[in-house]
Amino acid sequence: MWMMFLYHLLLLIATRDKSYFYYTGYIFNSILILLFIVIPPESNFGGWLFKHQYFYFGLLGTVALWYFSFVRHFLRIKKVYPKLDKWLRIYIYTRILWIPLVLAACAIGRLEFNLTSLILYFTIAVDICVGIVISYFTSKRQLDGQINLYLSVGSILLFIGGGFSILLTLVEIQAYFALGGSQFSYFQIGLIAQIIVFSFGLGFRSKQIEQEKQKAQADLIEQLEANKALQTQVNRELEQKVNEGTAALREANEEIKQINEEIQQTNEKLVSTLSMVEFQHNEILSSINYARRIQTALLPSEQKLRTLLPQAQLLYEPKDIVSGDFYWCSQQGNQILLAVTDCTGHGVPGAFMTVIGINLLEQIVNVDNITAPAAVLTELDNRLRKTLQQQGIVHEDINDGMDISLLSLNFATRQALWTGAKRPLWCLPAGDTQLIEHKGDKFPIGSSQYAHKTFTEHALPFHPGDTWFCFTDGYADQFGAEGKLTIKRFREILLQTHAQPNCIAAWQKQLTDWRHQEPQTDDVLVVRIAF
Repeated sequence: MWMMFLYHLLLLIATRDKSYFYYTGYIFNSILILLFIVIPPESNFGGWLFKHQYFYFGLLGTVALWYFSFVRHFLRIKKVYPKLDKWLRIYIYTRILWIPLVLAACAIGRLEFNLTSLILYFTIAVDICVGIVISYFTSKRQLDGQINLYLSVGSILLFIGGGFSILLTLVEIQAYFALGGSQFSYFQIGLIAQIIVFSFGLGFRSKQIEQEKQKAQADLIEQLEANKALQTQVNRELEQKVNEGTAALREANEEIKQINEEIQQTNEKLVSTLSMVEFQHNEILSSINYARRIQTALLPSEQKLRTLLPQAQLLYEPKDIVSGDFYWCSQQGNQILLAVTDCTGHGVPGAFMTVIGINLLEQIVNVDNITAPAAVLTELDNRLRKTLQQQGIVHEDINDGMDISLLSLNFATRQALWTGAKRPLWCLPAGDTQLIEHKGDKFPIGSSQYAHKTFTEHALPFHPGDTWFCFTDGYADQFGAEGKLTIKRFREILLQTHAQPNCIAAWQKQLTDWRHQEPQTDDVLVVRIAF
């Protein structure tokens, strides 16, 4: 017993696992109980122990506390069966108060010694029943049947030995038997057998935890290798585009190549730290944050947007760290082009589509000098489908793409051209209280579900005091305690807040209040243009 105590004490120091802490306490408590049983009362120490029976009764009370605390952590009852864990904690706290009260009442003469013994033995019997109940319920919920088997077998051995000893004591029959010239109690045999079985169970659990760590590490390595292969494929395609492009495209692609080299360096750092499984989450999060910086660098700066459209207001809130929505603006002569786009998906897949979309718009408008919104969307649709096909996606299965609202403003003539692909344009004339909706075409950019696409171009005049809104569907699709926010409520929010100097703060507050404790449903992008 002492060797088991020292062995598990060393494991406790090495692992700092609470299961070993409670189990070590349980073994030590059991050793003290066995001292009362095996040391003859004729010896000096045995005589002292015999005179201090209350100490023995106290140990009988505390051993159950160590046992039930060990069972809670060993079987992870809090995770597997929360309701049972709640009642078990209540029982443990009750036992902490009950035993000292009984012993104190006996010590001051409120209870007789024999009655105190009977109460304590009854309490131990209740402990045994509670242990049986725990074994029954956890056997239904336990994730690993072998772990539960170790606990059940060990507990049954103790319950048989302890229950038999208590029963014999209550009917005043000797609860001992002789073996090899020594006397052994049934409780002593059951306790030692239980501790041996529990030791095997703890060893099996430690081995199981180590195997889970190794599997998690292997899965991470496999995922990183897949990411690296995908990154290599993307790099080859980008390099091919650089060789085929013009001088201006070469310069732009050089910047992309530099970014890819930085990403490669980050991936190499991730690979070099695979041995430290504890930092997996932090490393992955660091990579995504870096992708956010890349995406932010590709988006127009707020200063550029304000330079082109001084009265513009922008609400841009990704659902995840990176976004599947993006906005883009450019000036070509007297024309200022603004695009508000919702790509398929969100997070990393959506962000990948935003990079493609921004690069294609840069090529079409800034390099090829195509500025008419309908022509831009037609060219964007063709080039996006071609890009996706080059990545190995079969033509008829292309469903990835983007919904876009593209606006061309000429402040010299105060005329605008607008084309939408599954996204509308809302206009609020000066002094009016009703939004005018211009609906976009029913087909998106990139999807191959429609054989022939002809984008409609709308000519719209604008006047001082007018307010226009371009947006994705993320704001209206947000869920809260009362359900979906809906496009109707979104329209009401814009009408109530459009004239405020800082309408962005008002939009954010309305969205936060509606969402309450619900997670963000989708990426959010809203642009207000005031004339």
